[in-house]
Amino acid sequence: MLDPSSQHQTVVPYSEFMQLAKSPEPERRITEVEVRERDFLFVIENQEGREEKNLTVGPADADLSPLIESGIIVRYEQDEGSATWTM
Repeated sequence: MLDPSSQHQTVVPYSEFMQLAKSPEPERRITEVEVRERDFLFVIENQEGREEKNLTVGPADADLSPLIESGIIVRYEQDEGSATWTM
């Protein structure tokens, strides 16, 4: 799981994130995305095989299904203050 408090994150524009995510193999280097509200934490595998953690802010209604269909792991995290269902 990605750590949002990591000091080694680079903040990138959402358009750059989507461009990277939609790039065909082997150009695509995003391996996983963790969504928390509008924060998208993601991992890029660089040419040396090292992982770089990045952050972008996306729209609340972002459609990430194309990323899932292309094999990128997408996780949705619930915020600490979010309401939960109870019966």
